[in-house]
Amino acid sequence: MEDDLAKELQRRKNRAEGENRRYAAICGKSQEIQDLKQKIQLGYISKNRCVQMEEKQYRTLQGLKEEAQMEHMVLAKDRYYQEKHVQKEEMRRQQRFSHRKELEGLIVQNRDQNALHRQQYQEEKKQVASMVDRIIEDDLKTYQQQQQSKKANYQVMQDMLAHKQENVRRSKTIEKEGL
Repeated sequence: MEDDLAKELQRRKNRAEGENRRYAAICGKSQEIQDLKQKIQLGYISKNRCVQMEEKQYRTLQGLKEEAQMEHMVLAKDRYYQEKHVQKEEMRRQQRFSHRKELEGLIVQNRDQNALHRQQYQEEKKQVASMVDRIIEDDLKTYQQQQQSKKANYQVMQDMLAHKQENVRRSKTIEKEGL
């Protein structure tokens, strides 16, 4: 019982390894698949770069927000003492606000680019899947044609053997009648 189970597990493992080798061989032979794999890898790299840039921009934006809040509190306390100084600080605050808006615009633009990259990745992934399916279908058709050819050849051999046996039987019958 345990031997049968072990044999079955080994047979399944061997079959899975064979399928993996066959898949790897198919993927290794196809220049289109290799090109698509390279495109997918480039997409992953691009996606990771975009995520890193977005995180850096987010940290910068958070720093600018905190800085702007701190400046606002300081300006509120010192406003009545330093009116001209307050005006200069207000101008700087507006510039920072402008920079923050620019950064927010860049973040939105970056998100749009990420969405485009994700869409391209999905399309390329579908193309690869389609190509693999097509290759598998072609292999299956070839295999089925070979099996049909083998069956037809086997049937021809069976017919020829039956015909030969019939000829031998007839020749024996003729020899017996001739004696």
